Amino acid sequence: MIIILLVLGLPILALIIQFKKEWTIRKKIFGVLIILFFLGMGFISSKGEYELKSNCKFTKGVVKGFEYKRYGKYSLTYNFYVNGRKYTGKTATHSFNCLKNKACLGKEFLIAYSDKDPENNEIYLGRFERHKASVKFFDINWRESDLYYLFAY
Repeated sequence: MIIILLVLGLPILALIIQFKKEWTIRKKIFGVLIILFFLGMGFISSKGEYELKSNCKFTKGVVKGFEYKRYGKYSLTYNFYVNGRKYTGKTATHSFNCLKNKACLGKEFLIAYSDKDPENNEIYLGRFERHKASVKFFDINWRESDLYYLFAY
């Protein structure tokens, strides 16, 4: 009886061990793929930020509206002009007084845009800057702008 169990049990045990080895290899491959995916997404998002920082120009823009998205975040929309052409930008913010009482609508703010691609842009909200909901890898030196002190209230 013991011999029959050993004869049948050892191959089954070997199959289980082999399956677990394959499973751990699959887990490792899956883990590496997930890490590569997030690294790739980080690279893609930081590439645009780096391009904006390295080709940065400044202008004035006007806040046109905001919209509640979810989880207490808003999408702030602004317009600005480069070489006579109108561009629209958006940024994510948390709720703050300027939005609550709509005091920001129609107000001018400083805009940084890429000289190569003005669609790549960012708004400087002055004293409300801390309410932005986005995280940037490359910060723009807003003080480089001649217009900075007009909006640094």
